[in-house]
Amino acid sequence: KYGPTRYILDTSALVILVFIPIALIISLVASYVISKRNNRSIKDIQNALKDLSENKFDVNIGEQKSMELKDIATSIVDLGDNLRRHQDSRKEWIRSISHDLNTPLTSINMLLDASIDGIFPLNQDLLKRMKMTNMQRYYHTELLNQWRVYLITTS
Repeated sequence: KYGPTRYILDTSALVILVFIPIALIISLVASYVISKRNNRSIKDIQNALKDLSENKFDVNIGEQKSMELKDIATSIVDLGDNLRRHQDSRKEWIRSISHDLNTPLTSINMLLDASIDGIFPLNQDLLKRMKMTNMQRYYHTELLNQWRVYLITTS
C-alpha cells in the first residue's frame, strides 16, 4: 500500500546520504582553489601598496582574475603614477623656489663683495654696516642651502 511512497523516501534518503557529502566535498575543494588564487592576488596588491609607502612608484601588479581585483590593481598603478608625477612636480617647485631665492642673494653677495673690496667707493660708516650685513648674508645663505637640501632629500 505504501510502496511508491516508500521508494520515494528511500531514494531521497540515498540522494541525501550520497550526493550531499559529494557536493559538500566539491564545494570545499572549489572554495580552497578560489581562496588560494585570490590570496595570491591580494598578496600582489599588498606588496604594491608596501612599495608605494616606500616611495617606489613603479608598481607592477600581475594579471588579476576577478573584476574587483583588476579595478583595485588598476587604481593602485594609477596612484603610483600620480604620486610620482606629484613628487617630480614638488621637486621642480623646490628647485624653482631655491633658484628664485638664490638669485637676489647672489646679486647682493656680488655687490657687497665689490663694495667691501673697494670697487665701489663707500664711507667708513656704510662699510661697517655692510660688513655686518655681509655676515648675516652668509648666515641666511647657509640656512637657505640647508633648507633646499632638506626638501630635496625628503621628497
